[in-house]
Amino acid sequence: MKIDSTLTGNLQELYGLELAKKSSYHQVVPGLWGNRIYYSEVGWGKILKIVYAVWTFFFGSRSVIEKLRKAIRYTERAFERQFKNLEKHFSSYQSSLVLLLEEDCYFDPKIYAKERWIFTRWHDSSAPFIRMVVRGESPKIDRLFKRLIGKSASGSTSKFKQIPNYEEIQSYQKIINVVRQIPEKPPLAALKKLAWKKQLFQEEEKAMKVWIGSIHSLGNKMKVTTFHKGMKSLVKHVERMHRTQYVRKPRVDDLELELAKYGLNIFRQKDPKYMKWCESLKAGDELNIRGKKYPIEDELTSCKMENKLRVYTVKNNPNKVIVVGQNRVILSIKKRGAQEFSWGIRPVHWFEVSSDGRFAIVEKLKIAVSKRRWLSNESIHLDDLLLLKPIADQVSWFIEQNAVPKNLDSSNLMYSQMNSLKSTKILMKGEFNYPKLVDFCKKCANGNLTVYKYLMSETGLSNHSYQKYFQEVIKRTLEGKDDLAEDIGALQQFQITDYPVIEKGKLFKKLVVKLQKKCMRKLLDKYTIKNPLSVAKEVAKQIYKEYVQGKYVCSLWPKMNKRVVAATVKNLGLSRKLQDSD
Repeated sequence: MKIDSTLTGNLQELYGLELAKKSSYHQVVPGLWGNRIYYSEVGWGKILKIVYAVWTFFFGSRSVIEKLRKAIRYTERAFERQFKNLEKHFSSYQSSLVLLLEEDCYFDPKIYAKERWIFTRWHDSSAPFIRMVVRGESPKIDRLFKRLIGKSASGSTSKFKQIPNYEEIQSYQKIINVVRQIPEKPPLAALKKLAWKKQLFQEEEKAMKVWIGSIHSLGNKMKVTTFHKGMKSLVKHVERMHRTQYVRKPRVDDLELELAKYGLNIFRQKDPKYMKWCESLKAGDELNIRGKKYPIEDELTSCKMENKLRVYTVKNNPNKVIVVGQNRVILSIKKRGAQEFSWGIRPVHWFEVSSDGRFAIVEKLKIAVSKRRWLSNESIHLDDLLLLKPIADQVSWFIEQNAVPKNLDSSNLMYSQMNSLKSTKILMKGEFNYPKLVDFCKKCANGNLTVYKYLMSETGLSNHSYQKYFQEVIKRTLEGKDDLAEDIGALQQFQITDYPVIEKGKLFKKLVVKLQKKCMRKLLDKYTIKNPLSVAKEVAKQIYKEYVQGKYVCSLWPKMNKRVVAATVKNLGLSRKLQDSD
């Protein structure tokens, strides 16, 4: 199909007229031959404006107005003619896309490429004008058409508004907008499968990862909003053209969640236009979902559900909060992920996401685990016990399941109104990782040794078979033996093959050696020592004693060196050097 350059030129001139701030509807002039329209303040329009000013002075304006009327009618007729031709190509493109997604042997890539090219050219030349008219954002153009054509013809720009199949054609253009920006060929058939939550074959997975890598190579050139609209349109096509009564309904949030699992990071991108709206939110504003109003109260700056998410309390509603993200896509993905994929710790409950993706209504949680100031001192405080038991029970369950979430982190855990543990992040099931659970308990303790010891005992981590391995590592290290951590793990009594445990053993051995050296440097520098060997033995003894009492397992507690030095000085009766005495 040949694109009518006269038509596209006229549409662009009219578009420029509407966008110009100080222009009015009468600032257009016709071409000399009566088929072109020009905005009179730029380019050829400026020259013709002078020509017609002279003509009008001598012969009047009637012929000029008639030429302009003729140009507008030409534009209407040319547009109708162009669009009828486009519909034929649209049908051909749609059929080609069906064959492509079905991986049909009759698919002809040349036809598909040709029709896609025609669509793109037509869209680039006319879409901005049509979109403006359809949205009712063209008052100057409307007045111009009405003045020159009147009720006997279109009356205004109604012919551009009443376009058959316009929304459907625009929907397919959104797919093309994504495809044409990415250098790598899109695995459309695989995307169709992901929208149905079907497993990909190995070759499809490879193609998907290559395509995702190609998207990442674009940086921020591929906008998250453009990508989302394209995927949404693709899912609509799949539902309309590929779905049968035996196949579940495809979902765009399923597709995008699966793409995120494959590593696509575009959904983390900030949308500047959306972020500007987020920044404008303030107390007293009302947000609506399905006619229900949610008045904003305050922003919980110290209670963010997760990085890049902002949380607001809802006035007169103590059980819900308003959440906004960094774009209009991320909240739907998080809600779907929480429903479908979160494992181990119950996710925060997502009540609803607004239809435009701007905000979500989410369960209101209490304090975060990482923010809790534990009251326990010599023994566990009763108030702490109510909050520590859910953590201990959860860790015990991980041990029973022989699995640990890949992204387990205490900073993403909060308490519900009923003191149950909730995760603000989607947790994915991973292999069992003993050192990760120990570190998790240490982080949950927030520097409180009594709380840490409680968690280690209550969960059974301090009596786990792996604990004996780490105890042997520290014992041999303090005895001055050169046994490698991996060699100790290979002993018959342990026979450890878990990579995380062995790697933690190596690191733990280095930490113990570092602690020994730090304590000895402090003692040699500050105290009079006649027998360094006896001091070194005492240091090793105190380190091991504190290690056992503290149930540290594969970690060391903060300021442990100060306590070891103090105990060594006291037990050996060491005196300070003269230059350090008062």
